[in-house]
Amino acid sequence: MAEFESLSRGWDHLGNIERTLGDLQGSLTAIYELVQNADDAPGATRMRFVVTDDAIEVWNHGIFERCSDVTSAKCEWLAPPKHRCDLHSFREMASGDKRNRPGTTGAFGVGFTAVYQFTDRPELFSNGEHWIVDEMAAEQDKSHRLSPVADPDARVRHAPQGCCGCGASLADAEVVSTESRQVFDIPEPSNIGFGTCTTLGCGLGKG
Repeated sequence: MAEFESLSRGWDHLGNIERTLGDLQGSLTAIYELVQNADDAPGATRMRFVVTDDAIEVWNHGIFERCSDVTSAKCEWLAPPKHRCDLHSFREMASGDKRNRPGTTGAFGVGFTAVYQFTDRPELFSNGEHWIVDEMAAEQDKSHRLSPVADPDARVRHAPQGCCGCGASLADAEVVSTESRQVFDIPEPSNIGFGTCTTLGCGLGKG
């Protein structure tokens, strides 16, 4: 009687990204996918694109929801409410978690792939996290997480000087919200700063 031989069955990760990216070509498609992601983010109603010689920065004032341990292999939210937290969903390509979440547009979890038209090392900042994605790295090292430090070398406050809607001064405006990011000097993380972005409310109510 013939004996069965066990064979492995692999997954071509980079090949899958290439095929997915083939359906997401064009800068307008990438913008659409990023706008859709922002629309799905809890609390996001505004976003901003900043293009420089070195990078494209896409910002919205929504915040990724997170479970208590974003470094674990399995998200604790897979028990009720029955979907991964936003950061675990980001780690799991094509997870399709949004299909189970009311009020969201995304369904397949592949739209972020469109950014690979512009960079092969995208970075994510949200809810105190800073992740650098490197798809060429070994499986366990594809996402590099820069952990916050307790005592940064400097703390810098960033706030708008005037209202983008009416131009009024925001010098004495009420603080609506803040978002803090940890910044590392690259390539040697010897000087670590801590920046806080501040949202101010205009008294005229136009912006």
